[in-house]
Amino acid sequence: DGGTGGDTITNTATVTDVDQADSNAGNDTEDEDLVVQSVDIQVVKTVDDGPPNEGGTVNYTVTVSTNGPNDATGVVVTDVIPANTTWVSSPGGAYNPGTGEIVWNIGGLANGLSTTLTATVIVDNPLPAGITGITNTATVVDDIGGSVTAQDVDTVNAAVNLQISKSPSG
Repeated sequence: DGGTGGDTITNTATVTDVDQADSNAGNDTEDEDLVVQSVDIQVVKTVDDGPPNEGGTVNYTVTVSTNGPNDATGVVVTDVIPANTTWVSSPGGAYNPGTGEIVWNIGGLANGLSTTLTATVIVDNPLPAGITGITNTATVVDDIGGSVTAQDVDTVNAAVNLQISKSPSG
């Protein structure tokens, strides 16, 4: 369960019924304590080209770190590419064009370490009327129940639509 990190769970087993005399009732109960692991996962998302131009290439960088006290296990990063962009690449990540999701299965990440992931998209050109920005959010989950998100919001520079006309003089 998420939010139980650091809690102690006690499991007790007790003999409750026997069909003969118990010669030592003092050993009919046994407790075992378990301290639930906890981990502090941090995620930071940055963009290399802010603000991007319509038709421009944008490289997102997602850095996932563990800040203890334990190692993180089963770490999965999900990043849905922003609306009004086209996926180009995500090394090490599986891209699903149906959902627009990129999924990186990191697995274990030791306390104090980090890993860096990248995703590249191209901003649509032209953007639909009224669209002036793109937002990209990454979510990280682990086996222990932790979940964190990071978001990058960028204003997009509109492409200039220059038209030249020529008429005969005369």
